[in-house]
Amino acid sequence: MRLLLNFADCYPVALAFLLLTIPSKPVLAEPTYTTFDCPGVGSAQPIALNDNGVIAGHCGLYGFIRAADASIVTFSVSGADMTYVSGINGNGDVVGTYTFSGGTAQGYLRAADGTVTILDELYATAINDSGVITGVTKNEQGFVRDVDGTTTTFAVPNASQTYPEAINSSGEITGHAALNECCGILRGFVRTPGGKLIQFKAPGNVTEAYGINSHGDVTGSYGSGGFIRSSDGTITTFQVVKPRFLIYPAINDHRAIVGSYEKEEVDYPCDHGCTGFLKARDGTIRKIKVPVYGNAEPLAINNKGWIAGSYVIGGGGAPHGFIRTP
Repeated sequence: MRLLLNFADCYPVALAFLLLTIPSKPVLAEPTYTTFDCPGVGSAQPIALNDNGVIAGHCGLYGFIRAADASIVTFSVSGADMTYVSGINGNGDVVGTYTFSGGTAQGYLRAADGTVTILDELYATAINDSGVITGVTKNEQGFVRDVDGTTTTFAVPNASQTYPEAINSSGEITGHAALNECCGILRGFVRTPGGKLIQFKAPGNVTEAYGINSHGDVTGSYGSGGFIRSSDGTITTFQVVKPRFLIYPAINDHRAIVGSYEKEEVDYPCDHGCTGFLKARDGTIRKIKVPVYGNAEPLAINNKGWIAGSYVIGGGGAPHGFIRTP
């Protein structure tokens, strides 16, 4: 005998079945923030991060390296008043600048084994995994230093100052240059491994390039926000909030970009704490704030999506380090 049920009898069962079979929206895991300071110093300013999770930066008068196991080693160039860090590569080699004799500055290379090489009259800003270094000369030109120590200087045409900021695995360099014209005009540039210089600009008079990934994509700031310049030369601008200049954007090989901006419309540095951001490849933008303290200044992102930077306590004071893992 066929059993017949009316709709009222079947509805609860059907509804339960539908609820069980409809795919649920995936819940994204919340990122983890780990904060840290240099031992005995009480502060930390992370600057660079490699794919092994090693962070380099400075704290107080010293440079520091934070290993993936969270151990921290501080260091100082012999005879230095202060030691600053500007870059780290995948091997753990660190470059930066130190001051001595009342403010005179000089560049240095600290190898992963701790050996320090002084870079005479050069201010190092970045190093790639091959050990090629870029930065600024004493005369405010750009330079590239090969692993054998051979140094080549270069200058963007019609520029009074050339500031390389980053170098990728292929040896492409990006940065910005102050043009001779007038009025604080800055243009971005890319220098190919063969030495060709390519100038570019985002809208307005100020284009500052700060990061380049292994594909040749460049990120930076212009007067009203940030930009990404693809390797084919296409420039796409973006805004995190209302028109606001972005601070030191960085980019990884997945075209994810991190950086920060002032909470108020005042000049850098973030005296009262920055608001950080993460722009994903699909254009989605999320704010980055260290829990409890409500501010963050991300300066580096690696190819695992780990982010390093600093935050302040109580709206000011010394910076403290953080690493954000997905």
